[in-house]
Amino acid sequence: MAAIKGCVRLYAGRLVLGALVLGTLGAGCSVATGEGAGGPSRSGGNELTGDEIRQSTAENLHDAIRQLRPRWLRPRGRASFTAPESTIPVVYANEMQFGSIEALYGMHVNDVTHVRYLSPADATTRFGTGHGGGAILVDLTR
Repeated sequence: MAAIKGCVRLYAGRLVLGALVLGTLGAGCSVATGEGAGGPSRSGGNELTGDEIRQSTAENLHDAIRQLRPRWLRPRGRASFTAPESTIPVVYANEMQFGSIEALYGMHVNDVTHVRYLSPADATTRFGTGHGGGAILVDLTR
């Protein structure tokens, strides 16, 4: 209900009364605020906290990401004909390049404090070329 009130405020100047319109505005507003059918997410779509990861049934970080954010592991299409592997995310652990997504199999969920996915554009801006699939940034306890 709070999401619908927020939408009413946002669209007060142009509000057309009607159940269908009000329902549409409420649904659109709930998506924009990060609240879906399951309630608000503790972290955004591009982040996972250590607590969220440990609540999964996975033992390693790759499996946890596959359960919680599977789109992070999917290739983004071909970057070029000569470098098809560049569409796979690059993994960074504690700000140092760690390897490909296969490296996530060796990271135990209890050692992870935070994980963030960077889009290809953001990863290229931060780390340079070679990030056509983006980057997965992992903060480890050790």
